[in-house]
Amino acid sequence: MDTATLKSKIADLAPRVSAFISRNRAPRPLSPDERRLAVTDPQAFDALARKLQEETLEDMRAEAAHEVLQGDLDAALRAEEVKRLASLETERDGLLQDRFEAAAELDAATSDMDKALGRFMELNARISAIDRQMGEPDKHRASIGLVALAIKRSLYQLAPHLYRAMRMPPPPSGTGRTLSDMFGPTADPFE
Repeated sequence: MDTATLKSKIADLAPRVSAFISRNRAPRPLSPDERRLAVTDPQAFDALARKLQEETLEDMRAEAAHEVLQGDLDAALRAEEVKRLASLETERDGLLQDRFEAAAELDAATSDMDKALGRFMELNARISAIDRQMGEPDKHRASIGLVALAIKRSLYQLAPHLYRAMRMPPPPSGTGRTLSDMFGPTADPFE
């Protein structure tokens, strides 16, 4: 039986079982007129006694059924909970695998970013060397501080999840230009 049917049957039996238990599982009490039958009509009293025995048996049967159905309901609810937890565990396992793959992608992207930054700094050193040879030592200068600011602005605009994960404060206000905006072929990083 499904849980809804079990709950319905338990609810149907509950008032009778509750009344039976409140009487300490005794037969229902006799009214004064029913007691008088013991003196006035012994045969009617005997029939009444058999009827009370049948009612008491029905009460006992209802109590037993109530207990069995309650046990079945508890077992069914436990089974549903086990299924629900198994489903959640399966979902979580899939998400854990997805998170592992996302972490691997993030590691690869971080490695790529580090390589790109290394190349950027190498090119920056070469450009500065050429500027010095041409007698214009600061013309295309990209200091580490300026590069760091540009990286922060780029992260803030292009990778807000990464920026928040690193718990970085917002970059100083400015034009909001990204690294490529600040250091393009014709850009002036000091603007």
